[in-house]
Amino acid sequence: MEESLNIFDRATRYILDLVDSSNSYDSIISSIHPYISYIAIALPIFLLIYHADDIKNIFASTIVLILTYITGYDAFLKYAQTIPSEANNMLATHKFLALIVVLIYMIVLLLKILNTLTKKLSCEKFCSIVLSFAVLLILIITYYGTSMVFDYGVGVVVR
Repeated sequence: MEESLNIFDRATRYILDLVDSSNSYDSIISSIHPYISYIAIALPIFLLIYHADDIKNIFASTIVLILTYITGYDAFLKYAQTIPSEANNMLATHKFLALIVVLIYMIVLLLKILNTLTKKLSCEKFCSIVLSFAVLLILIITYYGTSMVFDYGVGVVVR
């Protein structure tokens, strides 16, 4: 299975290995995914409405989105065996769109840093449009994640 992982999955697995050296993936990381997801949904929307062009806000959103992706990947590893086959396509779409949003925010952050350093790159409107598109993707990701939990019971633990 290791050979079939893409570079982002390998990087995420490496980060999880650093955090949880026992490789049990049964840690608190996956259990905080729902809570950090709420922040990852609200923060970019709030910051886009009020201060989309501020590099500190884009940096904060990028960090929260990366943490959400990592905790979601950990949750996937923890609950992979319990995911119903009907939810597999939904999960793949959820994971793919999450990766796209993280990459979009990283690229916009890089553009903002380059703009700050060189003062030659004018990308304000472009960044605003791209971030608006990313927020739309975040809402679609939220739909898929909510549907997986409430319709298919993915990640629901009965005690």
